[in-house]
Amino acid sequence: MSEPTSLYIYLHTHWDREWYWSFSGYRTQLVTVVKNILDLLESGTLNNFVLDGQTALIEDVLEVSPGLAPRLKKLITDKKLFVGPWYVLADQMLVGGESLVRNLHYGLALCESFGGASRVGYCPDTFGHSADLPRILRGFDIKSAVVWRGVPRLKISPLFDWKSPDGSEVLALDLTQGYYQSTFGEGLKSDALAAFLLKYLDLVQDTAGGVKTNQAGVMAPTIVPELNGALLPVGADHVGPQSDFKQQLKDALALINKKDLYVRPQTVSLDQFFKAVAEATVAKFGEPRRLIESELRDNAAAFEFARAYMLDGVLSARLYLKRDNRLAEYKILRQAEPFRALLAAHKVMPYCLDELDYNWKLLLKNHPHDSICGCSIDVVHREMQVRTAALADGLEMLITQGKEAVLKTARPDASAMQDVRFGARHLDIVDPVLPLDRLCVFNAGVAPARGPVRLRLALAGKDPVAVPAAFQQIASHQATETFLGLSQVPVFKEITVVDCYADPGLIAPMTLTAFDLTTSGPAKTNGSDNAVVRVDASGDGIDQIKLSNEYFALGFDKDGSLEVSITGGAPLKLGHRLVDVGDAGDTYNFDPIDEDRPLAARLVSVREGQKGPLVASLIAHYQIDLPEGLISRGTFVEAKEPAEAPALNLFDRAKIRIPHKIETEIILKKDTPVVFFETTIQHSARDHRLEVVFDTPAPLDFTLSENHYSLIKRYHDQKAELHPHVNAAQIVALGHEAPLSRYPCQRFFVGGNQVFFNKGLPEYGVGDSAVSITLLRAVSYLSRTRLRTRGGGAGPIIPTPEANCPGLLKMSYGWSRLELAQLHNPSASPADAENPLAGPALSETSAYVLAEIYEADPVVFIAPQGGVADKSLSLFSLDNPAIRVFATYIDAPDTLIVRLLNVTSGPAEAIFTPGFAAVTVASGPFGGTFIENPEASDSDLELKELKGFAGDKASGGKGLNFRLAFEACQSITLFCRI
Repeated sequence: MSEPTSLYIYLHTHWDREWYWSFSGYRTQLVTVVKNILDLLESGTLNNFVLDGQTALIEDVLEVSPGLAPRLKKLITDKKLFVGPWYVLADQMLVGGESLVRNLHYGLALCESFGGASRVGYCPDTFGHSADLPRILRGFDIKSAVVWRGVPRLKISPLFDWKSPDGSEVLALDLTQGYYQSTFGEGLKSDALAAFLLKYLDLVQDTAGGVKTNQAGVMAPTIVPELNGALLPVGADHVGPQSDFKQQLKDALALINKKDLYVRPQTVSLDQFFKAVAEATVAKFGEPRRLIESELRDNAAAFEFARAYMLDGVLSARLYLKRDNRLAEYKILRQAEPFRALLAAHKVMPYCLDELDYNWKLLLKNHPHDSICGCSIDVVHREMQVRTAALADGLEMLITQGKEAVLKTARPDASAMQDVRFGARHLDIVDPVLPLDRLCVFNAGVAPARGPVRLRLALAGKDPVAVPAAFQQIASHQATETFLGLSQVPVFKEITVVDCYADPGLIAPMTLTAFDLTTSGPAKTNGSDNAVVRVDASGDGIDQIKLSNEYFALGFDKDGSLEVSITGGAPLKLGHRLVDVGDAGDTYNFDPIDEDRPLAARLVSVREGQKGPLVASLIAHYQIDLPEGLISRGTFVEAKEPAEAPALNLFDRAKIRIPHKIETEIILKKDTPVVFFETTIQHSARDHRLEVVFDTPAPLDFTLSENHYSLIKRYHDQKAELHPHVNAAQIVALGHEAPLSRYPCQRFFVGGNQVFFNKGLPEYGVGDSAVSITLLRAVSYLSRTRLRTRGGGAGPIIPTPEANCPGLLKMSYGWSRLELAQLHNPSASPADAENPLAGPALSETSAYVLAEIYEADPVVFIAPQGGVADKSLSLFSLDNPAIRVFATYIDAPDTLIVRLLNVTSGPAEAIFTPGFAAVTVASGPFGGTFIENPEASDSDLELKELKGFAGDKASGGKGLNFRLAFEACQSITLFCRI
């Protein structure tokens, strides 16, 4: 060999906060492991150590052993213990983009408070990587990443350049042999360790003691050409380092280097490794690094990459967790943060920074991949639900505090303030002593909104009571409620709680508006012939009841297929078929059963639900007889595989069937171009997958799915089947994984000109001139030893009966057409009509506009007249629908942060107009901090002060307009000094 091979070693542990033990069990073990790590570092037995990539571990340890804080801080400051940059190692496909941003924000902040953070995006065990991760990392001045699963086959080097749709780029390294390298902890002899190291470095030792490359001129995927060396992780799940590591390494290298210096080792941090790469000479190898401009979800090289299975079944395991998470993200991002920011900007009440920080961390603690993916033991996911409930209660209280502050401005004298009280059981209702003068609505979107809003009223007296004419009643019940306000004595009242809708008309964007209920006319009589939203029945058949609003007329045909007409056009066959197949897989992978045939639910009746005039619905009742579970029929062993290879367990679906009733409410709303579906099932079967299937007019060759800050274009085989027939011989080879047949999305995906929405149903399929959304996947094991679709295990073999999702399940999804976004535009001007968005910009912008309409759930409450709500408090406005807001919050006592995204694939401009007296506005990356002197900052974190100008939109002396220029798919964070 002409020069020695460099061996860069990082000592680490990979720590799942919860998985096959509960959080408490893991934390108890973690404290012991961390104490040992500190002892070894302080004594010099080890030079350095990487404490995974998540700083929540520090908080976990210090909650038990707070006395370790000084030792941790010193070792981190001295760059012997490396932490961060993440708060938790989250799954990337199942959480929102803003959650990943805050994950880094809190992780880096905690690291810095202890002496410094690793600046490498370390993601060693994530089940696929977002195309927007380079953008997010670069937004925090992180220029490199380490990944494992999902990387396409690499031939030259494990290093590759990875670029997001906005052009942000990081240097990434694929751990081609995985992070789990436990060899130094297995008690092996020196010759075995030497053999391991040589194989890892693609070297062989000849009989004379010399060393040479294994294949002339061809380097293993571990070798980094720039360094003529490799990065070796030494560590595994939930274990600490070996105290004799240095001696083990020395003895093994003595056998390798006995004739000459062939391997030169050094223990490093990940930051030190990437610094070495940056300083190395690239030219001598002559070939540029591979550029990847996509998400990392490729499992074709899973076998070569140490069984880097994608495990895409986690997209639909325990979907109730995904629903909880989606609703929680919405509540914090679209309700609590912007509402309280608005009130702080207008000096109504102080911002609740500490409280929201606490709630964000509570949410993030549900985001580690073994948690949100649903692939842990049952007790872990019960604990997640406890955290979710605590989060919901905390956020609701913060919102209620904001409502209380607004109401008190209408009751300025001390005695009248005593009337401002909210329900203890029903926190969203106001004491009926307050008059129903105003309907207060906070629209957290960047576009004007129309459509009914939902709320609950407390009316004095027992049910039935007269509901004010401006409201459409949905349901009511009698209650004895306790009403109380902040630091007030509670009062007890007999009331009627009314669940209802109201129509505020046009709701200004990012504004709290009070609509006068004393002068508004009554809603049209329920069921009247001229109702805006209505149900019409001509008979008792399933095809004889129709639902309509301004945009749609829909109903079922005689075969039970849903048909929709748009603004008087020809009927479109939408389908809405409920299809079930057996699943012999586990929480990680769906696994089909050979010779299985899909079961279709039967539509047995359709009846009127809500009657209008603001909201109306049809309730469709389906019946499906589900096999109670699986029946074992032996095992299959592939003759050509090693004797120790795991066998495949064979199953049939049980002959015993359990009748299941599925109820789908199909809802239309006034002024709303979206069809809403709310499906419920009382579930008691096991081991199967239930999907809703929508027809498309023709086979789809591609779909667009919402990612974090971009749309992912996925190409599909037009001849593909949604539920292909599987025969007994279809089994992937040992260590391999079948091609992926289902795909992730955030809030929506687009097929043709149709948009399909969801709330926590992130898995979809394409085939047979149709698309599917997975509603339920029920499995009985955390992992099985082997599947048809996966050539090995993925975790411990532990029964998980609750992963079958027994009990009442709720699923929410929706549908629309892209062109309806423009028809709906409530602020369209004649100029807009003459110059509509065209081409890609139409579909990109329209999908986001419709998604915001679908998920809209504004803060709504009743108030007396007077006070600040009568003044229509505005936070800001934007004049371009292609620019969407993703976060609005206050990160310091006087700095409002607004995160914006150009959702189109071309450049765009927008005018940003603060609705309050903004002293200064600057733009910067995700992780910037407001600074007075931008020139003094690092160029990658520079905040650019924006110059305002007086224009037609500036009003009331509240500040200037600010012109924003966006590149394609660019996100900009605004920092507004208030």
